[in-house]
Parts: sequence; structure tokens; C-alpha cells
Amino acid sequence: MGISDKLIFTHETVNHSESFVNPVTGTHTQNIESTWNTCKYNIKMHKGILGVKLDELLCEFMWKHNTGKRMGLIALFELLRIQ
Repeated sequence: MGISDKLIFTHETVNHSESFVNPVTGTHTQNIESTWNTCKYNIKMHKGILGVKLDELLCEFMWKHNTGKRMGLIALFELLRIQ
């Protein structure tokens, strides 16, 4: 069982030695690289973190990134209401 079997998206690849965008599928890495750079910046703002706190920090970052900073609390209330 590979990564594609466990996730709800298709794992695509890009050969950067040939191009930065896969000419057949249009797949690129700009979005994930930008998101990862933003996440690393947030980690650096904490001036280092303990390994046990990394999971919490990544979860918080993903929540804020996916819901937007202003909508985070509203999205949380919506999630609780659905439950």
C-alpha cells in the first residue's frame, strides 16, 4: 500500500532537470514550495520548538492556512455544529 492508496489526491511528480511544469499534466511544485516556506517562517518565529510541539504547530498552521485567519473561529464553530 503506497501513499496514493492512503490519501484522497493523486501523487504527481515533476522532473526539475527537464522542466518546472510537467508538460503533460500541468503539475508543478510552486504551491507546495510556497506553503512550506510560509510554514518554515512560522516555525522560525517561535525561535525553535520542541519536537513534541511540532505536530501542534503544524496542525495550527494547516488550520489557519486552510480556513483563513479571520474565518478560523467561525470554521471551528461550524465544525462543532456539524458534529
